[in-house]
Amino acid sequence: RGMVVSLNSYYSDDSIFTDLQINVTNDIKGSVSSSIVVRLPGGTVGADVQEPAGSLPFLVGQQVILLLDGPDSNNKYLISNGSLDVFRVQSGANGQPAAIVDPGYSYMGMAYPLDSTYSVLLQTSSNGKLSVDSLVAAILANQ
Repeated sequence: RGMVVSLNSYYSDDSIFTDLQINVTNDIKGSVSSSIVVRLPGGTVGADVQEPAGSLPFLVGQQVILLLDGPDSNNKYLISNGSLDVFRVQSGANGQPAAIVDPGYSYMGMAYPLDSTYSVLLQTSSNGKLSVDSLVAAILANQ
């Protein structure tokens, strides 16, 4: 879990990528330094925009929970399952902090059906009713 502190979009070959600088507030699984860089597909360079379908852009100051792989050879972390691995911490339906899954997950073509427990978790999250503590417990239970 952490906070987005900066965004840097750039071209690599013919594609745009964005590096998110995240200040980590707590590790849920594994151990990372207090500040990491996450490389994402998409972003804005000048007037050129490339974004994954349905995904929301990240904002500086935003609280996030990201399920990451890495770091890679450039010491950057990756989100391997796209929107399924991105949760934004927002005020939920009951006014408490909730983990809201990126809406882009509904645009993803699934190669195989999701586990029924994870499907319920995503539905609860997209309705603004998944507490941060419940998401953390589900992540830890799936070690």
